[in-house]
Amino acid sequence: MRLAIPIFGSRVSPRFDCSQKILLVDVQNGVVVNKNEVDTSHWHPLSHIGRLYDLKPDIVICGNICTRDYYGLSNHGIRIIPSVFGQVEEIIRLFLKGNLITGGPGFGHRRHRHKCMWRWFKYESSK
Repeated sequence: MRLAIPIFGSRVSPRFDCSQKILLVDVQNGVVVNKNEVDTSHWHPLSHIGRLYDLKPDIVICGNICTRDYYGLSNHGIRIIPSVFGQVEEIIRLFLKGNLITGGPGFGHRRHRHKCMWRWFKYESSK
C-alpha cells in the first residue's frame, strides 16, 4: 500500500493544494518499507491530481482539501483521509495502528464556518 501525505516541514500540510512536497510512504504488512519526498512546487494546480495519480498512491492523508481535489482523487480510485493535522511521523504511526483520528474543518465545512463567523462578526459589531 502506498500513502501520499502533503507535507510542510515535519507536519501534515494544512492545505492539500498549497503543499510544496508530498511524502510517499510504502507500507507492506503494516511496516514502512520506503519513504520518498516528491517536490510538487513546479506542478501546475490544474495538473496536480493527474500528477499525483501517476505516483500510484492508494490513500491520501491530508489536512484541508477542496471539493474539486477531493472528487478528483476519489474519481481516480484514491481513498482520501482529510482533516488530519500534526507531525507526519506520529500520523503514520497512528495510521498503521488503526488509531488515526481526523478532526478540524477539512472538506465540506468551509462555507458553513465562514458563514457562522460572518454572523458572529455582524452580531458583535452591532453591540
